Amino acid sequence: MLDYAKAIELEPANTWILATRGEAYLKQKALKEAMADFDKAIKINPKFEMAYIGRAIFWESKGDLPKAISELTKVVEINPRNANAYAERGRLRRFKSDLVHSDADYAKAIEINPQLRNVIQQYRRR
Repeated sequence: MLDYAKAIELEPANTWILATRGEAYLKQKALKEAMADFDKAIKINPKFEMAYIGRAIFWESKGDLPKAISELTKVVEINPRNANAYAERGRLRRFKSDLVHSDADYAKAIEINPQLRNVIQQYRRR
């Protein structure tokens, strides 16, 4: 984490470094610190998809699927071609038994990136 701190000291507005450190914090279960980095990255660049994806992972780890889905919705609003965001949102909607919206998200993900078909088939089996 010292390397991230030094990098942020040198480039405090670098959203990629902030979000990457946020992901590292998530892996360490330092959730408060992770969310702070994601929030700061979004404050600097409100269209920075990686930070919203990090926040979605944060909310899913807390068991708050509606908030995780909301974060992924922001990603697809920013970038309607982000197939992974549709696939992940579909997976979370399936966990909530929202099969109609889940299937719509899966279809959109496959439309954008047909290579996701096998991954999505695995999600549907769960």
